Amino acid sequence: MYRRLFFLFPSRKQTCAVVEELEDLGIDEADIHTFSADEQQLEGLPPASGRQQQGVDTQVEKIAWNSNLLLFFIALAGFVIALFSASPGWALAMLAVMVITFGLGYVFATRIPKLHLDNFRDALRHHEILLTVDVPVRQVAIVEQMVHRFHPEAVDGGVGWSLHRFGL
Repeated sequence: MYRRLFFLFPSRKQTCAVVEELEDLGIDEADIHTFSADEQQLEGLPPASGRQQQGVDTQVEKIAWNSNLLLFFIALAGFVIALFSASPGWALAMLAVMVITFGLGYVFATRIPKLHLDNFRDALRHHEILLTVDVPVRQVAIVEQMVHRFHPEAVDGGVGWSLHRFGL
């Protein structure tokens, strides 16, 4: 899984410089996205896709979380029914599903970074430029250090998850 790094910049000039440096690091332009309330500020910068601008990743997270909860409670109901109908095989199967869904929910809640475009709506309204970069986990520290070292004006927005190349 890739990580999405978020950086806020006060001007187009500074954002352009960072985009060039990221490309020099070998990061593909398809993995760099910019957001702004003022479309003219983004001229010449890699734009965000329509799905990214709409925050589809938030919807995907909600669907995954709610589906996991629904499956857990269906398995819980199946477990209770299997206990009362004296079906130990079904009870064990339902218990296994419950353990798996609980484990997935735990990982989702504690290990997957959650940061979305909605966190930056106020900054975008103030005509700042949001730059997102999708990188493999092993490159997160390298990119963050490069941006902070050479661009102290950048505001580190944090890290989120990314389904690489799915337009999210």
